[in-house]
Amino acid sequence: AGTRLGDDPEDLHDMRVATRRLRAALSLFSDVLAQRAQRVREELRWLGHALGEVRDLDVQIEQLHAWRDETAERQKDLTPLHAVLERQRNEARQRMLAVLDSDRYRKLVGSITSMFDRGPVPVIDAGQAPVLEAAPDLVTKRYRRFRKAGDAITPASPSEEFHELRKRGKRLRYALEFFGDVYGKSTKEMVAPLITMQDILGAHQDAYVAVARLRELSTTEGDQLPSSTAFAMGEIAERYAQQTAELRSQFPDAYQALQGRRWQRLRRRMKEGRP
Repeated sequence: AGTRLGDDPEDLHDMRVATRRLRAALSLFSDVLAQRAQRVREELRWLGHALGEVRDLDVQIEQLHAWRDETAERQKDLTPLHAVLERQRNEARQRMLAVLDSDRYRKLVGSITSMFDRGPVPVIDAGQAPVLEAAPDLVTKRYRRFRKAGDAITPASPSEEFHELRKRGKRLRYALEFFGDVYGKSTKEMVAPLITMQDILGAHQDAYVAVARLRELSTTEGDQLPSSTAFAMGEIAERYAQQTAELRSQFPDAYQALQGRRWQRLRRRMKEGRP
């Protein structure tokens, strides 16, 4: 209901996160779930795209508010840009509401409800291995994929590679959280630095998306915006660039915290926890 009303942007954010977590769960246990679960995953991706379009604009508008309110002159220069972003957000919100009002969305909700009504499945694959026995392999697989992407990152890596690492980090984090009650403290020791790294990479991605939008607007709206606004947009792009550089400088330490002893402790705990 909160996402439909649109009074609090955090309602939309919470729905988007819940959608991602469900997709992650369906991916984690894809071997145990019926084919219909794969279709649900694909439909959740479609829903997430509709939610994400609005969420990206919410983040950009919130940041613009902070910068616009620094001085009266800055407020005057950025008001036309704010109006454009609000218009785009309203258009994206209408598309999102059309998704939430669609038969396709109602079928998705029905499929999810039906899937949960059937209850959990107690085996993980054709070999009938218990979930607890398979958990170490599921977590390790995601950790190795995460490390493969992270080890390839350099100061010159494009933003797309940082974003891919962020996505792999989310999959790892959700897997760890799903088994958190089983492995206890050693899981929490991995999740905490993962959250720190995700915050860095999330802000990095927000900056990248915002600069891409500013470039697009300078092409599509530039002729209709005052020259002072166009100049202010260039300043904002520079601030995002500085922000990106600072976030990249924080990345190595955040990534290093997810290696070594924390992972070794978790590996030992998972090995001990096998049936």
